[in-house]
Amino acid sequence: MSQKSLVVKDLQSSRSFARPTASRLKLQATWQDVLQVAHFLLPPMEKLELIPATHNVTLHLGDAIKVDWWREGKRNSGQLVPGDICIDPSGVASQACWYQSTEILVLELDRVFVERTLNRSIETECITFIDKFGVQDPLIQQIALSLKHEIETQHSGSKLYGETAAAMLAAHLFRHYSHRDVEKDCLGKNRDRMPESRLRRVLEYVRSHLDREIRLEDLASVAQMSAYHFCRLFKRSIGESPHQFLMRQRLEAARRLLRETDLSVAEVALEIGYQSPSHFATLFKRHTGVTPKQYRTAL
Repeated sequence: MSQKSLVVKDLQSSRSFARPTASRLKLQATWQDVLQVAHFLLPPMEKLELIPATHNVTLHLGDAIKVDWWREGKRNSGQLVPGDICIDPSGVASQACWYQSTEILVLELDRVFVERTLNRSIETECITFIDKFGVQDPLIQQIALSLKHEIETQHSGSKLYGETAAAMLAAHLFRHYSHRDVEKDCLGKNRDRMPESRLRRVLEYVRSHLDREIRLEDLASVAQMSAYHFCRLFKRSIGESPHQFLMRQRLEAARRLLRETDLSVAEVALEIGYQSPSHFATLFKRHTGVTPKQYRTAL
């Protein structure tokens, strides 16, 4: 097979964006069973045929390029400009070719995660996303670039960050790019805040589990609501995303441990859920302006 012609029948086994050998992978990160993000430099391609097992969202980062693509046997021609979004739903066959090198960021949403995330927000499981080519969507662009930044700064170890971004993306796709066999859509309900009793349970859960990996599904389960509703109501209730709140609680606990105990920096990191002392030190300095050691010395 020519490296300029690639056929991908199923990505289920590898979950990675299959590509010709001449392409260059600039960065990649995976939030297991939730989301995979990959940044590629791609050469001109005679034909790419794809039947993804994930819901794929692609952000075009390169210069404007001409693209031919096929849906249901019909050929289309158009142009992709920087910031354009393409949506390839799971199981939908598509083909495309382009005529100059380009740069893309690919977000692969796990199909099961999407169904589970939206499960409590709709009254049917009949969710079918619509394939799109070259649309401008500021929210998707913001989510994609935020994830790219998260990877570039080597913070992709946060399970909660990836899950929160994936839940927001899934809900946005559902609202704006789906065929819905739904009589009543609960995503649009105007509920301003999380009930106080549920919020209190969530806050207590976070504070008592700082030494463990905390997942979005765990918090949503404590609040007894879907992941999407949880993220939205949590931020409306306390003014922070779940990821921001968790990080703030961990850093506050770290400062307390550095002040009140003789634990080493590595031991403090483990106490608040960071397996890597260097990663903890980097985050600590970013938010306080000093390293953990400098903070303790200045006391």
